[in-house]
Amino acid sequence: MFIPMAERLGLARDLDKLILTRVIAHLTAHAAQSLPYAVNLTAGALGEPGFVDWLCGQLEQHAPIAGRLMFELPEYGVLADVAALRRFTERVARYGARCSIDHFGRGFASFGYLSTIKAHSIKVDGSYIHGIDTDQDKRFFVQALIKTARSIDLEIIAESVERQAEWDTLREMGVDGVQGYLPGAPVQLL
Repeated sequence: MFIPMAERLGLARDLDKLILTRVIAHLTAHAAQSLPYAVNLTAGALGEPGFVDWLCGQLEQHAPIAGRLMFELPEYGVLADVAALRRFTERVARYGARCSIDHFGRGFASFGYLSTIKAHSIKVDGSYIHGIDTDQDKRFFVQALIKTARSIDLEIIAESVERQAEWDTLREMGVDGVQGYLPGAPVQLL
């Protein structure tokens, strides 16, 4: 409810900037660490040139930590303007930052656009992950996605992993990473 409300009130870009400013400050203060950080952006971030210019300015100003950032954009926002994601990905990549498509498969579109956007990874929506150890249809979808992703050099991250059996199945399938309560519950960093 929070993000849609921020978008309706025209505050989404301010929220994105606030979060990014805090994350950049945290990474700068902890420059000796090398852990990457993924930052979710709101769907409209791609289509707002002023925001992208601001973000690139921040990446240039904080070049030592830019390569530790991955920007996650929701698939529904990506599908609204695939060309904008391509431009965004190319611009932030100049500073070493990476992009990922979040909640992939929720709205299930064609895989066709994946090869044109130059993202670094996709995060498979949790609806395909819950129960993957016992659901053949979910395994089939994720395996097809992995095969497609490998052919275009995309990493596959599974989100919402909550049970060991799910993690074991995903590891056997060859996903590149997982996110969820099983590998680690969220912690407050800032």
